[in-house]
Amino acid sequence: GVRGGAVRRPLLASHFKVPSRTDITPRLIGGGVLFGAGWALAGLCPGPAIVAAATLDAAPLVFIAAFFAAQYAHAATERAAADHA
Repeated sequence: GVRGGAVRRPLLASHFKVPSRTDITPRLIGGGVLFGAGWALAGLCPGPAIVAAATLDAAPLVFIAAFFAAQYAHAATERAAADHA
């Protein structure tokens, strides 16, 4: 619930998952650059893109497809890296 403007716990989870790492790595910067470039090129961020997809306009549909393709590619590269470690 919310008390005094602070959220005590997530709606669909038992607790918040706060990252323990605080270092800024080239991988983090690269991911941020790619995310920002996609956002800038499409003119959409992920949440509103999902809502805009209801219009069946090509731009949000292509954006969502690219977003999920990137998620899949990231997971595949993570698995491949783990297999070679």
